[in-house]
Amino acid sequence: MRPISLHSPHHTPTWSGAFQSLASTIPFRLGMIGLVVIAIFLYVFQVNTVTAQGYEISELNKKIKTLQETNRQIDVRIAQEQSLGRLSERLKVFNFVPADTITYIASGASVVAKR
Repeated sequence: MRPISLHSPHHTPTWSGAFQSLASTIPFRLGMIGLVVIAIFLYVFQVNTVTAQGYEISELNKKIKTLQETNRQIDVRIAQEQSLGRLSERLKVFNFVPADTITYIASGASVVAKR
């Protein structure tokens, strides 16, 4: 049996042979290098974007904690200002006095509002 040669005159090029001849050209190699450079650039850009967003999220979380603390302090201040002791002090400042006698007005009608 005679061995089959790839260099026979009747042999048609295969895909791998076509690819090898294409891969050996300078434009193809430059194109592949260009694609790799673009892929690296896109990767670095994406990593940079994710890192920047992570930093921004961290800063926003710090602001949230600060605002929560401020809100808590305001709630405490509101509770202090609404206490009976503080209201009594403020009433004295505005010269309010306690009512000695309370007079109720009785109306003759039992209906308050009528349609």
